[in-house]
Amino acid sequence: MRKTLLFLGTLFLTLPYAGSAQGLAIAFGDSLVQGHASNATDIAAYIEVRNDGAADVDIKVTRRFDRTNALLDSNAICWVVCFGTGTDTSSTQITLAPGERSAPSDFTGHVYPDGNGMAFSGGITYIFYDKDDPSDSAAHTVYYEVIPDMAAIEEQAATWSVYPNPASDLLWIEALDGAAEDTRIEFTDVLGRILHSERFDASFGSASISLDALRSGVYLYGIYEGDRLIEKKKLVVRK
Repeated sequence: MRKTLLFLGTLFLTLPYAGSAQGLAIAFGDSLVQGHASNATDIAAYIEVRNDGAADVDIKVTRRFDRTNALLDSNAICWVVCFGTGTDTSSTQITLAPGERSAPSDFTGHVYPDGNGMAFSGGITYIFYDKDDPSDSAAHTVYYEVIPDMAAIEEQAATWSVYPNPASDLLWIEALDGAAEDTRIEFTDVLGRILHSERFDASFGSASISLDALRSGVYLYGIYEGDRLIEKKKLVVRK
């Protein structure tokens, strides 16, 4: 029989990813969950854990993630009870009998995108462990991705002339609103991974950028003046 308890003991210390007396295992886990940059407010992942041991186990869960990742700076865990974004380790525990598996609704991991229209991605590792023997643990990593809305990007007012599009070998850039200094163009894939970045000077007319680093496909380019993003648009490369 499964029971849910509120445990008010000490919080998570240091957990290994595997132990010498493994009883816990991941029965199911989302590997990739996605949301659109223009409208996603909550991207949720589901994980189920199973007790493969010979005795009842009281299970808690904690999380590990890159706190410098802009996508993951606001996320939360639910282990029957949902916790605030500042909680890394559940205060709740679930008891699973031998061979028993947690319900699909018992655990969810949540990421709350900033809603700034930018593409981001990152992973969070969730570790389920025996509260009485933390060496008995099972870990699963979920990758969260915010995908840009291409229609919204295309509707953005142009402050630069970037041509041709589609392009093959060279991309020409010209400022529409006067001279530009300390400017760079950054190419990413549609998931926000940076593929190439290059500084240029268009203050004397136009500048050319080589596309040797890009294969045929659909990309996003962002034009930055200093650290400020001025324009983000779609680029098609055909070679």
